[in-house]
Amino acid sequence: MAYDVRRNVIVVHGGTASQNLNYGETWEWGTASWMKRSDSGPGVRSHTQMAYDRARGRSVLFGGQNAAGDQFPNDTWEWDGTTWSRIAGTAPPPRVHHAMGYDATSGRVIVFGGYQPGVSDMGDTWAWDGTTWTQLRPPVRRARTHRSGLTP
Repeated sequence: MAYDVRRNVIVVHGGTASQNLNYGETWEWGTASWMKRSDSGPGVRSHTQMAYDRARGRSVLFGGQNAAGDQFPNDTWEWDGTTWSRIAGTAPPPRVHHAMGYDATSGRVIVFGGYQPGVSDMGDTWAWDGTTWTQLRPPVRRARTHRSGLTP
């Protein structure tokens, strides 16, 4: 989820629930209720992250896992409050259970760590400026993830 400060709403996309139910919808929480906003966009996925890009007024979604648990897309999507747009170009390696947030000082969305299924925990850091992903150096000495119950 991400907080859209411009529109004063919380944006949520996808996720899983009990009984292996998976979702690909986008919802927003305003001041008193949830409102379904879209069935399109990144599709059904879980273990993804979102952050609100204040400089550009968009919620950014990266990574995650599909409903079957056998694909881990490393695509970048942006939500402008009405429409999802898939952003073409290079991106960080696929991952789940990563951290993602907005750095107001640099005006970029930052992705850190996570778990690359079938590989290992990750300790890399990437920055999204609205056009390009750039790997920041140096990587941390120890990889970090917040995974629990992942069954790739």
